[in-house]
Amino acid sequence: MDIRDRSRTLLGFKITLMTAEEILELIADSISNSTKFVLASQNLHGVHMFFKDQIYRKLHQDERTFVRIDGMPIVWLAWLAGIRTDLSHRVPWIDLFMPLMARAARDGWRVFYLGGRSSVLADGRKVIESRYPDIILSGRDGFFDTTPGCAEARGVVEQINAFRPDVLIVGMGMGRQERWIVENFDQLDTHCVTTAGAVMEFIAGAAVTPPRWTGTFGLEWAYRLCSNPRRFTWRYLVEPWLTFGLMINYHVRRRLDAGGSGRASR
Repeated sequence: MDIRDRSRTLLGFKITLMTAEEILELIADSISNSTKFVLASQNLHGVHMFFKDQIYRKLHQDERTFVRIDGMPIVWLAWLAGIRTDLSHRVPWIDLFMPLMARAARDGWRVFYLGGRSSVLADGRKVIESRYPDIILSGRDGFFDTTPGCAEARGVVEQINAFRPDVLIVGMGMGRQERWIVENFDQLDTHCVTTAGAVMEFIAGAAVTPPRWTGTFGLEWAYRLCSNPRRFTWRYLVEPWLTFGLMINYHVRRRLDAGGSGRASR
């Protein structure tokens, strides 16, 4: 089955069933055929964003967007919904990033990273370039005025296009990065635009990487919560309950709207 036919609707939001290897082949195919797409991600925090943020939802629902599964709760929800998926379809950025860098170095893909603090980006680039000396890599921090049409926002797009990246990685945090992509996608001269959250913090050593076994058991959240309770208490202990409430409200409203449309058509 073509990966373009693997997107599924799960409780109202989109996921695309693809492995890490298939993602890399999707990028390679896009570069070879001069096409353009977005690789977004979805975890439980992202589901909350999907139902709260119209721009986030717009990006994920775009037919040019593929949505990588980034969290065991999404796999579990897919199982409960009867969607045939397995653990290979959960592809966290921390497991995808270095294979992507290796493939880029091998095949000559040009990579631009947009996001993070300047110091973190510099440290992360040193790690990547020391491991893959042949990589063609550039980037800039994510602290700039993103207001559409302003001089600084235009300058960032011009900087990216001047580099002519094959892969543009946008790591400016959920919500802000999706909005920036929606507002600038048509002006970007690249093949793959992908969201990345805070992955460069892990690469640079600015954030502690959870042991990889915790992801298999859906326990990365617990490790992060214990490592930084101030940052993650709300996200992991409060927000999931709000998210389930938003999903229930979404489906109740859809049923009410469908019922109203049905009565109106009689």
